[in-house]
Amino acid sequence: TIVALAVFLAGMPVIYLLRWLAYRPENSPPVGLAIELLGLGSYVTLAVLGIKRSPWFLAVGIAAHGIVWDVSHYNSTFMPSWYAIMCLLVDIGLGIYTAARIPGWRRAAAARAVAVPRRGH
Repeated sequence: TIVALAVFLAGMPVIYLLRWLAYRPENSPPVGLAIELLGLGSYVTLAVLGIKRSPWFLAVGIAAHGIVWDVSHYNSTFMPSWYAIMCLLVDIGLGIYTAARIPGWRRAAAARAVAVPRRGH
């Protein structure tokens, strides 16, 4: 589940990047592409940290994608407003779900660590 959420988090900005490439306004300055690539790098980084360090990076990253990224694209020229609203709602719900699951994931990981026999003991 954690890996699936990380893939989801890393993949969300790809949709915005592809939409920008396909539907950007004519003569768009390269700063638009830079912003989309910065978002992609930021969310991929949060996804990797969510796997390697703490699932809290996933919960915060998914919610932040909705609150920051989706809201900032609400009236964009290349992304339909309905999509930004829908994605905002999904991201907030999934961020809350992820945060709520973290204690259970930690308990399960601790139980697995205890159940694995150590070598030499």
